[in-house]
Amino acid sequence: MNDLMLLIGGVVLLLLTLFLLLIYSGLFASVDVKTGAPPIGKAYIAYKDGSGAYKNVGSNFSESTSIAPNLKQIGFYYDDPIKVPEDKLRWAVGAILAEDDEEVDPVIRLAYEKEKYKFMALPRVSASVNCIFPYTTMISIFIAVRRVYPAVMAYVENFGLEAHPYMEVYFGGNIHFMAPLSSQRDFYTPKALESQHDQTGQQGIPDQSESDKITELDGTPQVMESSPPLKQEPSSPTKTQSGEPAEVEQKLTVDQPADQLVDHLADQSVDEPVDQSVDEPVDRSVDEPKDQSVDEPKDQSVDEPKNQSLDQPVDRPVDRSVEAESSSDSDGSFEKVEAESL
Repeated sequence: MNDLMLLIGGVVLLLLTLFLLLIYSGLFASVDVKTGAPPIGKAYIAYKDGSGAYKNVGSNFSESTSIAPNLKQIGFYYDDPIKVPEDKLRWAVGAILAEDDEEVDPVIRLAYEKEKYKFMALPRVSASVNCIFPYTTMISIFIAVRRVYPAVMAYVENFGLEAHPYMEVYFGGNIHFMAPLSSQRDFYTPKALESQHDQTGQQGIPDQSESDKITELDGTPQVMESSPPLKQEPSSPTKTQSGEPAEVEQKLTVDQPADQLVDHLADQSVDEPVDQSVDEPVDRSVDEPKDQSVDEPKDQSVDEPKNQSLDQPVDRPVDRSVEAESSSDSDGSFEKVEAESL
């Protein structure tokens, strides 16, 4: 009986210990996903590419940590394990050798180089999708994977964000999950870009050549250069205020003699005064002496309005004075009419 009680007590104590261990590892830790500044800046990293199930990545973290235990460890996960076959999952694991303006330790770099690690630079981004989870035990990783990633993916989908690849950075007793919101292509290793596969759920971005093709199809300069020039319809001649085409007027001013040009301008600009100045003297030329109606009135009443049309518009009040004088004093001398008209 006592042995049974001891056994039950031992099992309860074990379960309680495991439960406390899970709590310590982050079983009930809060999962707060938000957008903000990323946990790392511009970085220079050593890494190794890999493919296959993500659950087998742990050994690569152990190898990188054994080379430089004090460095920040980093992991990249390029595909959605729910939609991409397990054997085609792409990942990369390594360490951050330097950040921002820090200098790379040549000894540490040589140690990673001997283990056949590759090197690349990561850009600084202004924002990323972030989540921090406590890293207290190895169990913390398993809990974080099952709690954080579903929350991050739901956050990205709900807000319609373009956030990839998913990354993990280990430092300060925490696992910093991040997914950059810009310059995503710079976070893919060359091998990851080369091995892109046509699978639904792939987190990779399109190849640069495909992006260029889209630009060529959508960009206005490319379309305009490749398309034939549009045929232009001949434009109709511009008409002036007189109703005549501008080309005809230009031809008149250049080709026609000066006498015809004077007549043409007189017809356009002083139609009404010319009729009055010509008709009135002609009617009066019957009563006046022959010498005066031929010599003086014709030169003054016909020629002067035409000459005035070249320099300035015909003064209409002068014409009215001639009409008034002619209607009021029909027996007056022609010299008086001439003086008033002048």
